[in-house]
Amino acid sequence: MSKRLMPVLVLLTVLTLILGGCAPKTIPEATLPAQEPVAAPQTEPEQETEDKGVGASVSAGDEVKTLRINLNNGFPDIIDPQKSSFLGELAHLMLMYEGLTALNTKGEVTAGAAERWQVNDDASEWTFYLREGLTYSDGSVLNAKRFQWAILRNINPETAGEYGYITDEILGAEAWRYGETEDEIAKGQETVLASVSALRMDGAPCESYDDQEGRILKIKLI
Repeated sequence: MSKRLMPVLVLLTVLTLILGGCAPKTIPEATLPAQEPVAAPQTEPEQETEDKGVGASVSAGDEVKTLRINLNNGFPDIIDPQKSSFLGELAHLMLMYEGLTALNTKGEVTAGAAERWQVNDDASEWTFYLREGLTYSDGSVLNAKRFQWAILRNINPETAGEYGYITDEILGAEAWRYGETEDEIAKGQETVLASVSALRMDGAPCESYDDQEGRILKIKLI
C-alpha cells in the first residue's frame, strides 16, 4: 500500500465513527461550525417495565421489546460524536450513528451512509454519494450538509475534541488547528471551508440541511 493512501484509509475508517453527529437545523455563518448542543430526538414515553438492568425499551403495539447493552467500562461521560474518546463512549456512538463508511466483520471498509465513492488519480480528492432517503430517528433529513458540518466541527480547534487530529489530512486543517497567528488560522479555516463541499445531485451547492438532493460530499486532502 502506498504511503499516500494509508492516511486516506485511516480517514475513511474514522468517518465510520464520528461523522454522523447531529447538525443544527439552521446553517451556521462563516464562523462555522458553532458549538451547538446535540439535540435529542423526540420520543414517546417508555412503558414501565420490570427493571432488570441497563437497556432501552420500545413499544411495538402491545409488546415491549428491550435492547440490553453491556456497558463494560461503565456509563459514558459524553456521547458527543466530536468530543467522545473513551472506548465505552465510542462503542455507544457506533450503535447510535452511521458514518459515511462502515467496517465489515473482516475489518474491511464498506459502504455506510455513502453507497459509493470516487477517488481522483493521486487520492487527493474523495467524492462520496449518499444513499437516497437518509433520515435521523426523528425523521429529519440526513444529507451531505450535515456530514460537512460534523467534519468542520471536528477540525475546529474550539471544539477541543481529543481526536481532532484525525481529520488533519484534510487540506487546511492543520493550519486552522495549529496556526500561530490569526492570519494563519483564518487562511486555514478558509481553505478547509473550500476543501469540504456539500453538493446537490445536480452539482450545485447544497445550502440547506433539509435538502434531500444534497447527497454529494467532496473532501480534498493534503
